[in-house]
Formats: sequence, C-alpha cells, structure tokens
Amino acid sequence: MLSCACLLSSCIGGDEAELYDDTAITAVSLGTVKCVRDTIRYTYSAAKYPVRINNITDQIYNADSLVVGTDLSCVPMTFTVCNSGSMLLKNIDNDGFVAYASGDTINCTVPRTMRVVSYDGKHTRDYTISIVAHKEFADNFTWTEVAATNFPNDYISMKALSFKGKMYVLGYKGGVNYELVSSSDGKTWTSCALPTVAAGDTLTIATSDDKMYLCTKKNLYTSTDGEFSGAAKAVNDPVSLKSVLGAFDGKLYGVNSDDSVVVAKEDNGSYVWAVDSMQNTNAYGVKGDSLPARDVNMVVETLKTDSKSAIVTIIANKKVCWKEKGVNIADTTAVVWTNVLDKDMKSQWTYCATPWSNHYLVLPNMPHLSVTCYGNTIYAIGGDNPKKIYSSPDHGISWHTQTGITLPEGFSATNGAVIVADGNGFIYLMASGSGKVWKGRQNKQTWVPNKTYYE
Repeated sequence: MLSCACLLSSCIGGDEAELYDDTAITAVSLGTVKCVRDTIRYTYSAAKYPVRINNITDQIYNADSLVVGTDLSCVPMTFTVCNSGSMLLKNIDNDGFVAYASGDTINCTVPRTMRVVSYDGKHTRDYTISIVAHKEFADNFTWTEVAATNFPNDYISMKALSFKGKMYVLGYKGGVNYELVSSSDGKTWTSCALPTVAAGDTLTIATSDDKMYLCTKKNLYTSTDGEFSGAAKAVNDPVSLKSVLGAFDGKLYGVNSDDSVVVAKEDNGSYVWAVDSMQNTNAYGVKGDSLPARDVNMVVETLKTDSKSAIVTIIANKKVCWKEKGVNIADTTAVVWTNVLDKDMKSQWTYCATPWSNHYLVLPNMPHLSVTCYGNTIYAIGGDNPKKIYSSPDHGISWHTQTGITLPEGFSATNGAVIVADGNGFIYLMASGSGKVWKGRQNKQTWVPNKTYYE
C-alpha cells in the first residue's frame, strides 16, 4: 500500500500543464457574407478568397477583393492560433478590447486590430486586419469626351498607334500633305517632325517596343522619341515594299506591292526585305483575293508565358471581289491572317477563313479600318461614319458587336475614325471632321496588376 501511494504521488507531480509564452495567428479564412447588387440581396461563400498573413508587418488581408456590394460590416472570420493563445478584438470607437471567439463576425468597414495573448498571459501580439471589397465592377466600360483643344479635324485618313505611353496619329490631308501628332492624355496634341514627302510617295508608320518606323517607297526612318528628323535608312527592297505594319523580336513586318507579307531585319544600317511564308489560299478563290491589300493593320499580342513569343494578327481589306456559293461577299468582309512568332519555331501566316454558316461573325470590309488591342481583346472600327465597334476575343477569328465596347453617345465622323489603346489602361477614339476625342476605360484595365488586392 505504501509503495502504491508513493508511485501515485510521483505521477501526479509530473503531469503539470506547460504554459507557452509565445503565440501567433497561423491561418485565417472567411465565411458566408451578405451582398447587395442593384436591388438583389444574396449571400455567397467568401472561403474561396484567400487571406494572407504577414507575420513581419503583422498584417492580415484578403489577396483578392470581395465582390462589389459585399456587406463588410459583418464578415465571419475563422482564426487558427498556435499554442492555445486567446484573441481580443479592439473596439472601433475606443481603445478597449473585447474577447473574440473564432468564427464570429467582424465589422471590417475600417481596419481592425486583433490582439492574440499567449497561454501564460504574459505576451501579446497585435495584428491589423484589412478586408476589402471591389468598389467598381471589373468589366464596366465608360467613354468620356476629352476637351481636345488642337486635334486636327481635316484629315482625309488617319493611322493611330501608341508608343512609350503616348498616342500618335499620322494624318493625311491630300497630295503629299502628311502630319504626325502626339498626345499623352488626349487633350493636348503636339506636332512631330516628319521628313519631306516626294510627289507620288506615301507614308506608313509602325512601332515596336523601342522604336517607331516611318516608311516611304525608298526610305525607312526610325525614331526612339516620335520625332523623325534623322537621316533615312535605305530600303533594300527587292520586294517592292508598300507599307510597314509592325515589329516583334527585332524583325520588321510589312506588305509589298503584291500584297504579300514581307519581313526584314536590320543589317549594317539597312533593312533587307524578303517575302514571308504564307498559306496557299487558292481553296478559297484566287490567292490574291484573300491577301491584305488595303487599310492594313497588325496587332502583336505577346504571350504571358514567354515574352519572346507572340500571336500576331494582320487585319485588312481585300483588293478584288470573289464569290462563294454565287454570292459576292468580297466587298463585305475583311481578311484576317495570323501567325505565332517564336524564335525556336518556324511558322507561316495562316488565313482565317470563315465558314459560310458563320458569316455573321466576320469583320466587314470597311474603309478607314482601324484596329487596336485592349486588354485581351482586339477592337476594330471602320467606315466613313462608323456605326459599330467590333470586338474579337480570339485573335481575329470571330467578331462581335453585342458584347464589348460600343460607340460613345453623340459620336460622328466624316472620313472615318481611329481607335487606339494607350498602354496605360485607357482606350481612345478620334473622329475626323469634328476633331473630337473620347477616352474610354474598362475598370479592370487600370487596376494595378502587382497589388495583392484591388479596390
């Protein structure tokens, strides 16, 4: 009996609870929240929105903002606290703290302070909680007319592009009268230096990431600041170059007098041109009828996974008519050619032929055709007085007018209009005749991509 009592006494003395002197929040998740959109009230699970913990700065925040209209005044939050620590939530209107049980709701309309207390009660740690919701819908789009003071209104035709945060418009006034103007905000337009154009000559313009290109029939000019006052480089041209289109990965692309795509790379100060590989389109009629002949545009969409690769789309009007099933459609449809440019892969330009059954998804053949890429969508506008903006989410294969961007209220033009994205999240529309300028914004395009959450 005595020995048993001694043994029992020994066990009791060794079973004292360990009191931890440290603690931290190791995980946080959100519960089901209330939301109001227009007049509709509903709930949704916010558990799929990850919550991040920065234990260096003691901040807790959602990695992506909650849905617009979310009620932030009662957000259920579940916390995991290590070493059996307890939690205290600081009041909004005073410095007092109240006990908090994981899973309770928190008023997150303002940043809140959550204090964790170690198990032994000797140590505390304060976290700042910031849970936010979007303040605007991602895909909403609005036009705003810009008070442009000096955008020319007498252009017969225009070509618009963006370069290093600025917009450039090459305007043609007839004869050999060309003008290049630039703007960073659509309000103030500045004239840029151009070379003298000889009688019977034409000017075409294109850009790459670091250069602008201006081409005549015999000379090629380059610029890094939008001013073309430097010496010309000879066009080593066995292909009869007609216009430059754009550049990618050190190569310059254009169209020759036969309406074939040509490519050049700088060699000892000059550009040597050669006809690029193109799909044989005789199956769709005479090959020449499907080539990019007039109002030629080129869009370069760099792959997100490889900056040295891109999907390049050429969008233009046809030169002559051809018939399909007895119906003359050549003068009603544009042509689209695509290519995947990759330094490690040989490719060719492919004609995007549209099946007869899907002719309602084609881009019309329109004079003054202007094209730009905004977000992940290609937009096109055309006609003397455009009535619609066409959008293509699939690199020019299909075109739509019921989704995407519509023309601003009160829009009108006499000799076409140009559309261009500025590279800063905005898209601009400039009309001939009136000289009016509109600035457009799709909300998500101006959100900062490297932020951990968006407002």
